Amino acid sequence: MHKEPHGTHFIALKMTSKGKIFSAVKEKEYPKNKELLASKSTDLGEVDEDSSESVLQLAIDSDDVETVRLIYESGRISDFFKDSMKSEEIGLTYSAMTGKVECLKYILSMEDHSESGELIFYAYFYACLNGHLDCIKFLLNNTEVDKKRLQEDGSNALFWSIEKEEVLEYLFNEQQI
Repeated sequence: MHKEPHGTHFIALKMTSKGKIFSAVKEKEYPKNKELLASKSTDLGEVDEDSSESVLQLAIDSDDVETVRLIYESGRISDFFKDSMKSEEIGLTYSAMTGKVECLKYILSMEDHSESGELIFYAYFYACLNGHLDCIKFLLNNTEVDKKRLQEDGSNALFWSIEKEEVLEYLFNEQQI
């Protein structure tokens, strides 16, 4: 018979809708994700206590395009952000920043970004800064990113990727800078 140490208690916690959605996203439970994303009682603006990430960020981190699709199709994408950052900004830039090219492709396919030069530029910036060559290639080949644009401090893609040998080689060889 197993005996618990003195003073130790097991407490059964009722999982809230918040906990359920984070758990379902982490486990890639698509039917549960769909149900929870549709539920108005699920607060999509909250962040996971363990990772400090939103549901969208967790799905992107997992390169879980299916859940990213469910989030966008839920029609509640604006619920994810209670601050000034727009949902498309975080989805696009976070995908590029973390190197999740499949999520990046999906998000770009879902929204009209023809007027989003600034947004595409920052996605490109984060991909270069973090050395995500697949994202860089995709953005350069499929968007109208201003690859020669300078930041206010005069830095450019070459500067951002200075420690990323593979990125530098690509940018030089393809004359992308």
